[in-house]
Amino acid sequence: MHREIEQNNELLSDGMLNAINRIVYGMEEIKGSLLPQTVDEFNLFKGEDTQSMTRRLAENTIQKRSVEWIKENGICLDAIRPGKSNIPGAGWGAFAQGFIRKGDIVSPAPLLNVANRETFNIYEDEVDEETGEVVDSTVIGQQLLLNYCFGHTASQLLLCPQTNSILLNHCSKRTPELG
Repeated sequence: MHREIEQNNELLSDGMLNAINRIVYGMEEIKGSLLPQTVDEFNLFKGEDTQSMTRRLAENTIQKRSVEWIKENGICLDAIRPGKSNIPGAGWGAFAQGFIRKGDIVSPAPLLNVANRETFNIYEDEVDEETGEVVDSTVIGQQLLLNYCFGHTASQLLLCPQTNSILLNHCSKRTPELG
């Protein structure tokens, strides 16, 4: 946006930025909440590359926790480890690191919400040598992480596990005890 504003000698007002924020927030609440709220905040990012800007946004929006809070409220993720199964054709699975009592939480399963499955597309770009601009992009594959995500074929939304929980076996027969 900074580049567009400079190239076209445009002025950005808090009202214009507010309108942009409402549009983005309406489409995707989380992304909208990360946008600068004022022109002064917007100008803090001037000249930063995407990686620096993303890091700064993350640092400003992630709630930092003390070691004491983590000890009191955190869940240790060392109950299981990934490993190759000795069952022929079974692939990889989760293995207990020690004794797990009945009813214990083995591993929490936080999910990353990906609003558009096309995010996982891998592209090969054709670049105009004179201008350096991308003139054509062709999808040549998909990110491997897609294999571990859950979603419905009629929806763009994917839920991607962020822990070893994806390696746990599941029960195909529900009982009152298992839910």
